[in-house]
Amino acid sequence: MLKEDCKLKSGKDIAVEAGTKINVMACYINYDAAGTQVSAFGTTLTDESVAYDWDPKDHGITLTLEAKKAAPAASPAPSMRTS
Repeated sequence: MLKEDCKLKSGKDIAVEAGTKINVMACYINYDAAGTQVSAFGTTLTDESVAYDWDPKDHGITLTLEAKKAAPAASPAPSMRTS
């Protein structure tokens, strides 16, 4: 999905591999069951010299892809003791 989104927005193919850097601006808007917005969170630079506005240059972050990690080894389920 990330690869397709980058292609759509930039017109360029990206390599989905460790070390690939992608500049993004992320926003999460939370709605309650009635559809009313209850909160919003987004990425932002924290440098004090940056004026707070909605320009992407002031709110972008860089994602750096890592290599896929191995799944943790399965551990046995705890036993249920009754007294």
